[in-house]
Amino acid sequence: MSFAEPRTRREAARCGALAAAAVAAPILVRAGPARAKEDEAKADEALRGLITRERAAVVAYEALAAADYLDSPTATLVRTLRDHEQEHVDVLIAALDERGAQPPDPPTR
Repeated sequence: MSFAEPRTRREAARCGALAAAAVAAPILVRAGPARAKEDEAKADEALRGLITRERAAVVAYEALAAADYLDSPTATLVRTLRDHEQEHVDVLIAALDERGAQPPDPPTR
């Protein structure tokens, strides 16, 4: 993976996460341990919120793909979009795991 030219949305997300971490690290170090813990908790909650929204999109795309009224090309596109959203979920969960935090429960269907 080239940091300068990500080829996929997943690589772009990883590059963005690395860049954000590079910017945030010095700020957190200077802020002190108490502030850093508070900021880490906020970051964990933000990641959980993103995971929840991405999972909701996956469920919506699954429901749409299962509908009988879509033509074949449209159903294929919807399944592709669902797969992309699932990749986002997987990347966000991996980021949360790396932080030692638990992801939110998946939605019930």
